[in-house]
Order: sequence, then structure tokens, then C-alpha cells
Amino acid sequence: MKRITLLLVVSLLTTSGLEAQALRKITETISEKVLKVVGRNSFESSVKVLKRELGDELSEKLIKQYDDDVLKKLAKNISENKKMKSLFISDKNAIKVWKLLGNTRVSKRVEVVEYFSKMMERQGEEKFMKRYLFKETGDKLVIRTKNGKVKKLLAIIEEEGDDIVIRAKRGKGGKDLNDILNQVNLIPNSIYKINNEVIKTTEKGEVKEISGVLLKSDNIKRNKNIQRKAVYKKGGKSTDQGGHLIANILGGSSEMYNIVPMSRNLNLGQYSKMETIWKKALENRKKVDYKINLIYDGNSKRPSKFRVTYMIEGEQRRTLIFDNN
Repeated sequence: MKRITLLLVVSLLTTSGLEAQALRKITETISEKVLKVVGRNSFESSVKVLKRELGDELSEKLIKQYDDDVLKKLAKNISENKKMKSLFISDKNAIKVWKLLGNTRVSKRVEVVEYFSKMMERQGEEKFMKRYLFKETGDKLVIRTKNGKVKKLLAIIEEEGDDIVIRAKRGKGGKDLNDILNQVNLIPNSIYKINNEVIKTTEKGEVKEISGVLLKSDNIKRNKNIQRKAVYKKGGKSTDQGGHLIANILGGSSEMYNIVPMSRNLNLGQYSKMETIWKKALENRKKVDYKINLIYDGNSKRPSKFRVTYMIEGEQRRTLIFDNN
């Protein structure tokens, strides 16, 4: 085929007038047919991959539902990523979510696809699709609210090296909450950068570390309903309270990522005393540098211990370990 095209090009260069025009038309016709053949072969190859990897029944549904380009991309994805293939087979919403993520790099991350697939299952597909607007901006995934004239920014998700990084701003508190952050679990094995905080998550999506710098006391309106939900949704005891990792009086969020089941004695005792020390430092215009590590036992969603390291400006660094039992 390359030889035929080359001969036609040479002929075009050595002819003129009507002969050249005729040769051009022949060349264009041949090129169109070649592209159609290549496209058809590529599509047929993709269908073979889908049927081999996903089975005939699921493949036939996908062929009816999606166009050729999506099917080719899907075939390439599952042939390169066996974990994604397993997810597509076991989770009916996974392919729908994967398509929403477009050509972003995080569309290849099983953790991200599975996370939003489970969210879609909890909320229902119709409600989920009405609530969130997914848009790719280069390699980044941008999520906004879909309701109202103003499409409020909820999160920007991207890859940084091997890390999944989510950038977001928390709400003002009370009923004004960022829905992406107000979830029982966050995206597993990820890094969240929320205002001036950095949060790292476990393989299950629990918060395992929160760090940052407090610059001023900024009282955020609390949401008692979210506090109560955090207790029973995160495996709390009947005597637990919804304790803030960073208190509202210190500018801590009212979204659920910042709230965990905490024993009443700890929440109102030693942890509260530490928060008071931090508040006084901020009132004296001293910044507070902190890192809180959450320790979980086995499969429990409830932290058993908190390891807090902090340094008030002008003072020595301190480390405290709080038992949550």
C-alpha cells in the first residue's frame, strides 16, 4: 500500500492539468478506503479484546451503548490494567464512571474509578448525575456542582508522580459544606490538599494523617448532625462523641473528613486542653504547626489512638499520644 501511494505521489509530481486532477481524486479515494479498512480492523480487534476479557454478554451491551472510540479506549485500558478489568466485571457502575473521567490520567487509577462508582451506587445513578459535573481540563479532573447557575467548584483531581492528589476548599460550616469532602471515606491511598491542610488516606479511604499550620483563630459553624453521623458511620461506640481533629474554634472543617468517633472523656478532656493551648497561642499571634496521626486497630474504622506532634511559634516541638479507648 505504501508503494502504491508513493507511485501516485511521483505521478502527481510528473503530470499536470487534467491528468494531475484525476490522479488526485484516485489518491484521495484510495486514502479514504485505507482509513476505513484500518478503522474497521481496529474496531474488530477492540471487540475481540472486549469479548475475551469481559465476556460476550457484557461486551454486547457495551457495543450497543458506546461509540467506536470509547470501545477502543476501553479495550486498551482493560488489556493493560487487570485490576480495572476486574472492577468493570464486578461493578456495574464502574464503566459509567470511567467514561465520566474522560482522558485524564486519574481515569486509569482503580481507586478513583471505584470510589466514585460506590458513591454513584449509594446515591443512585440519576441523583449522582444530576448532582455532579465532571470535566477534564488537560490531565486534571475538575468536579463541580451541577445545580444552579453557578457551578460551584468541589475538587480538582490529578496525578503528581505516583500520587493521587485532590485539591479542594472546605465549606463555611453549618449547612454550607463541600459534598466531596463530606463523605464517610475519602479516595483511598490519596493526598488531599484542603485550604491550608494536607490529609493522607489509608487503603480504605480513612484519614491516617492530617497536618498543617494554624495562623489565626477562625470559628467555623459546627454541624451537630454531621457529628452524630460520623459516630455511627465510622464505627463509633454508643458513648462516643463526634470529635473534630481540628476544632471549629481553630478554623477546623465541619465536613465529615475532619470528624471521628472520639471517647467523651478524651474529647472533653485532654484533647480539649490541647485545643485551648493552641487557641491561646493564636490569640497571641503565634502560629501553630501540627501533625496528627490516626492509629486504627485491625479493620476498625474507629481510631484507637491519636499521635499529635505540634510546635507553637517560639517554643519547642511537643508530641502527645491520646488513647481513644
